[in-house]
Amino acid sequence: DARHLRFSTARLMLHFAQLRPGEQMLDLCGGMGTIAMEAAQHWANLRAVSSDVSAKACKLADENLKVAEREDLFAAGSEVKILRRSVAEWIDFSLADGSCFDVVISELPFGVTIRMLDIRILVQALDAVLKPQGRVALICPKAQTSDLQAAMLKSSSRHWRLNTLRHGNVGGVSVDIILA
Repeated sequence: DARHLRFSTARLMLHFAQLRPGEQMLDLCGGMGTIAMEAAQHWANLRAVSSDVSAKACKLADENLKVAEREDLFAAGSEVKILRRSVAEWIDFSLADGSCFDVVISELPFGVTIRMLDIRILVQALDAVLKPQGRVALICPKAQTSDLQAAMLKSSSRHWRLNTLRHGNVGGVSVDIILA
């Protein structure tokens, strides 16, 4: 289905983000949990969180998670948590132990739904959830890339280094992959 992230695309994003065993990873727009579950299958001792505002997406992600756990698909010590939460709700983020995420990997929404995501709120959420040396890998619709880059560079709470911009196509949509 062109509307859902392919496992191969998720794996590519994990590679671009240079994910390592033992890290904590967040997908802010997790949908069906593809990125988080793909990460937990291939990296040991990983704590992955898939978050989405959609109740339907989170329900599907929970179902996928149950199958993955039942089939024992995750690498040793890895776990996935599904949370229903908007991007804005991550701005006041704190894990129970006070830590933050090593990496955020997300495929931002396409089409009409991208307009529901305020880019400035997204950047504030990234600032809130990432460790000081945290990394970001985002698939962004090409039409929103310049707005996202500008918002990241204007951020007062973090000095963003936009390392790489790669171009691609996901489900027939022209996208950029932003690595920071």
